[in-house]
Amino acid sequence: DIVRKIFAWKMEGFSSLAIAEKLNGMGVLSPMEYKRAQGENFRMGFGGGIKAKWSSVAVKRILVNECYIGTLVQGKEEKVSYKVNKCVKKPQEEWMRVPGTHEPIVSKEDFEVVLVYEDKRVYVEMRHRELFSKAVMLSEYVEAKQLLGEGVV
Repeated sequence: DIVRKIFAWKMEGFSSLAIAEKLNGMGVLSPMEYKRAQGENFRMGFGGGIKAKWSSVAVKRILVNECYIGTLVQGKEEKVSYKVNKCVKKPQEEWMRVPGTHEPIVSKEDFEVVLVYEDKRVYVEMRHRELFSKAVMLSEYVEAKQLLGEGVV
């Protein structure tokens, strides 16, 4: 249910930071705290007893994770050598994707709209930061694409 809300808020035009603040305000466990609550045993390099909160990075990871549309993605990294315990990231084109491996949480259409919005937002923020205080709202972007006859993904 939280993942669906994150996608809905993003489609309403909320930034990743605003979504993170909203989740923290609602008292929703961050992914790390959820894992701890489920009894998963893992270690972090620092931050000992500090309770982890939602961040814009955690929200963005959810928004671009294809597992939420029912796709299994593997092969993102490969070992340099069996002798060396070092991995290198592979380009996305080389990742192995298997769609339909599990029930999707969000529709593929919503996922793709959010990706288009994220791409547009990053471009606007990088290229025109001094001209725009905010990125274009999703509804305005979708409307512009429809007026141009391009449709949205």
